[in-house]
Amino acid sequence: MTQYPAAFRHFNLLGAHLVAVTLWLQPLPSGTAAEKLPVTADFAWFTQDRDFRPVEPAPWVYEGIQKVFLGDLGNPKTLDYIDQLADLGVTVIHTGGPSPYFPLRRDGGAGFEAKEREQMKTAFARMRSHGMRIVIGVSPYAPPEYIREHSDWRLKGALDERPLDPSVDLAKPENAGLRSMSLITPYGDYLIECLGEIFQDYGVDGLSFDGNYHSALNFTPYDIALFEKGLSPEICG
Repeated sequence: MTQYPAAFRHFNLLGAHLVAVTLWLQPLPSGTAAEKLPVTADFAWFTQDRDFRPVEPAPWVYEGIQKVFLGDLGNPKTLDYIDQLADLGVTVIHTGGPSPYFPLRRDGGAGFEAKEREQMKTAFARMRSHGMRIVIGVSPYAPPEYIREHSDWRLKGALDERPLDPSVDLAKPENAGLRSMSLITPYGDYLIECLGEIFQDYGVDGLSFDGNYHSALNFTPYDIALFEKGLSPEICG
């Protein structure tokens, strides 16, 4: 795996948090002695407090900032809006995208579509001309092509949820919700790699992960198998 900054690698901590919550919600098996139950330190994903190393934000995060959300980079007035925002003292622009792509460019993929790519480059250049920082809002939905290859990794709200209908056009906006994928599966690693390429190609300053999280209950088979592998028979029953 490509070695990107620690902030990317810590993205997988989400899986550990979800397992911890799952443990707290499990009723104790009847007749099981407390001393026989595993503790969080027994699991490979758990990091002891004494070993934890926090991810330090960039120095500019601690500066006085004025941030706005600018969602549509394709709007003909976007560049004028950026100039006006700079005059008002805005220092950070939070964008409304982009979406992850598939496959990775290093694996022969094209990355973003040409039109979106040019819109981003043009808008980002104008922002930088004003000394603004750029934080991109990452879509929580996996690329349609990735979903077609790994539909069993999608988030599931129930054990008996129906499989994905292969005739559904996943590229349509109204079907975006069907592309919510578990971040504990290998897709989480793929997303990290994709974001690393975006950082390298576009030189953005930060990411916003709004929407990139799991439901309170998730029945993705991959996740269930992973949880059971890390838990003792006393817990899994």
